[in-house]
Amino acid sequence: MTLRAIGFHEAVSAAKLEEVFRSDRNQLFGGTVAGKCSACGARFAVFFPAKDDADNPTYLGELQKMIARDCKDGKHGSDYSFKTTP
Repeated sequence: MTLRAIGFHEAVSAAKLEEVFRSDRNQLFGGTVAGKCSACGARFAVFFPAKDDADNPTYLGELQKMIARDCKDGKHGSDYSFKTTP
């Protein structure tokens, strides 16, 4: 499965983000702070492994659906990842 987008709750530290993206230093990641839970409004930093992928907005939407489905009265996991089969 190919990682298309990963979102981190606003409470996650920068060290966690660095750990995730350490695996491939040559790749250019794209990101946005526009991710949020449609149920409670919690914000998420979302990163895309392929910065220039035209489908990134679609991946963001799918990731936000996952986040909203997992919302338990404003409580969330620390991270969510959206993957596809190549």
